[in-house]
Amino acid sequence: MTDRPKTFEEKIVARGFPDTRVASLKWAVQQLHSAICHLDCDYQKLFEKEYGGEFGIYSLLYDYSESEWGLKQIFPPSIGDTHIDQ
Repeated sequence: MTDRPKTFEEKIVARGFPDTRVASLKWAVQQLHSAICHLDCDYQKLFEKEYGGEFGIYSLLYDYSESEWGLKQIFPPSIGDTHIDQ
């Protein structure tokens, strides 16, 4: 039996992310997970509808970057357009 990574930190390092990024990635995912879990059922369904699917997380990040100073246009238009055209 092959040992599989057990913690989030082990999983992302096993996927090739450097140890130096683990803490910030874990914090960001914890914050996003908490925010989604605190939505009521209707808004969780809306979140899934708007940001689920193949490019879901990228669409969410694109929407965020569009309105944040210094982050505009960090993603190629094809990713952002995917969300807009749906």
